Amino acid sequence: MANPLGYRCKAQFPVGRDRGNDIRAGFYAPRSHRIVPVSRCPVQHPSHGPVLEAVMAYVKQNNIPPYNEETKDGLLRHIVIRCSSRGESGDTGPGVMAALVINGKALPREKVLAELLKDAGVSTALININTADNNVILGAQNRVLFGSGFIHENIGNIEYRLSLRSFFQVNPAQAEVLYKTALEMGNFSGTETIIDAHSGVGGMALYAAGSVKFVYAVELMPEAVADAEFNAELNNIKNARFIPGAAEDVIPDIIGGADAIFLDPPRKGCAGALVGAIIASRIPKIIYISCDPATLARDVRLFTEGGYAMKKARPVDLFPMTGHVETVCLLTL
Repeated sequence: MANPLGYRCKAQFPVGRDRGNDIRAGFYAPRSHRIVPVSRCPVQHPSHGPVLEAVMAYVKQNNIPPYNEETKDGLLRHIVIRCSSRGESGDTGPGVMAALVINGKALPREKVLAELLKDAGVSTALININTADNNVILGAQNRVLFGSGFIHENIGNIEYRLSLRSFFQVNPAQAEVLYKTALEMGNFSGTETIIDAHSGVGGMALYAAGSVKFVYAVELMPEAVADAEFNAELNNIKNARFIPGAAEDVIPDIIGGADAIFLDPPRKGCAGALVGAIIASRIPKIIYISCDPATLARDVRLFTEGGYAMKKARPVDLFPMTGHVETVCLLTL
């Protein structure tokens, strides 16, 4: 990455108490739930720091009790901040979303919180309700405190609307490098039908739509499918269809006759049923985007045993200053 700092556009800060009973927010220490307080982080976007400070000032001034994982009491669980490189509603700075995840229905003095967040540069804020007894960060219910409840991002000439729960690459500048690399490996002529097996809000599917005849995009999360359909309309893209469901369940019904498939699974890699369905289909090209080299190696071995050859592999540094990397692979039958 040309400028490998300040790139990370999303942060999730757990909130708790230290041994002295002081409230802190930050990141978990490795292999623990001990919170290391953080006010600034070199890889986080610069807009995050002022927002985190504003929330913590509100928390301390209003004695907001943090959630306790052991006793299951307390109110504030996480602070989630998401930003984009473009402004919102005429703003000159980045669009910034802040969400407070709470173990309840409401926070005290929410109007005061809203003003503090606006002063810190936030363009939209939400209350996310999560009363479940688990370690999942976000609950299913959101309430918009102010703004639209969305922010927008651009990758190349494609505009994406992002909601709180939507998956999107955390490094938009390098995401364009990633998408370009994957598209170059596809070497499409414009006549192909392709499948995006893990489409999220339509990131790769919409970026590739201008280079192929038709895209089938599959996504498990309903909110992301709704965002993807909105994004297709936003960009006047007519040759993409978004299908809700797990890739391993949906793809066997649509893969016949397709020319290529994009895979961009979570860190655990592809489900075995999906790998089996792809091998059985004899689809000519697989473009595999991986965030974990170990599960990529496992899946590539399965594909090669099933009759594919890996032609190219190119790492893309989507997470500078960390031990993580994305890798794009081309496999052909």
